[in-house]
Amino acid sequence: MYQNYTVKNLPRVLERRDLPFAGETVVAIGNFDGMHIGHQALLARLAEEGKARNASPLVFTFTENPMVLYFGAKYICGDADRMEALADLGVEAVYRGEYAYLRDFTCEEFVRDFLIAKLHCVCAVVGSDFRFGKGRMGSPDTMKELMERYGGSCVILPAVEREGKKVSSNYIRRLLGEGKLERVEELLGRPYSAILTVREGRKLGRTIGCPTINQLPGEDRMLPKFGAYLSVAEFLQDGKPVRFYGLTNVGVKPTVSSESKPVFETHILDFDGDLYGVQVKITLLRFLRKERCFNSLEDLKAQINEDIAEVRKELGR
Repeated sequence: MYQNYTVKNLPRVLERRDLPFAGETVVAIGNFDGMHIGHQALLARLAEEGKARNASPLVFTFTENPMVLYFGAKYICGDADRMEALADLGVEAVYRGEYAYLRDFTCEEFVRDFLIAKLHCVCAVVGSDFRFGKGRMGSPDTMKELMERYGGSCVILPAVEREGKKVSSNYIRRLLGEGKLERVEELLGRPYSAILTVREGRKLGRTIGCPTINQLPGEDRMLPKFGAYLSVAEFLQDGKPVRFYGLTNVGVKPTVSSESKPVFETHILDFDGDLYGVQVKITLLRFLRKERCFNSLEDLKAQINEDIAEVRKELGR
């Protein structure tokens, strides 16, 4: 009856076994974590360069983000979220590079033996803060010099700025942690969302008249400020997309749990169904209040009912 949230026209995903690429390509290279407006500018230029050169536009990213592996950063987007954002931008193909395989390539080896020989790249499109090669020794200028040495070209895009600040994944992580969703939406070019599988919980929500779905984000995912949010839940019902407004708590549920793992817990308004095992997209629209520990389940119930009433009032329901 209920099925996973899906996106039409997802990009074709290529791996090493699919190489060498058939035909010439223009390649945009980056981690694309967050798929923010800076990344979108890069992908718009990718499409332009591909059309101008009659070459296939291709997005290159790693299976694992080096910034997460080595610098303790956290993903803004899960893989499903990132693929949806790429699809929305019309990206048709993505090459997912194995970081363990490519990390020891020198700058010249990466360009000559991989971009040119395997991807048949005639033009690389990179941002001004791009780094590549063993030890991140290569800069955008390095990429430009090497691509030209081997008969190709490189386009270097300046950073996108808003209100005098460079749009970056790190900046967006900070804003998420502060619960500044409106600013995050502006920089992402869309509301913050997460596509996650519904897991079976303790079903305490049912005991207080407020059934919820529980979704566990990965420990390596950057979460918004803990608290309650006005949200939208999307999934398929009998093969057709449906969306419901909801109340989502992001946090560790300190009133009813001693566990430290954060969870997305959503009460879906005007919905009664079993979504266990189904991927549901939760979009956070507005921060309502921060998470706190209540003295009793009754106090928690009263607060949830107050939150739901506020949401219904805002929605005119």
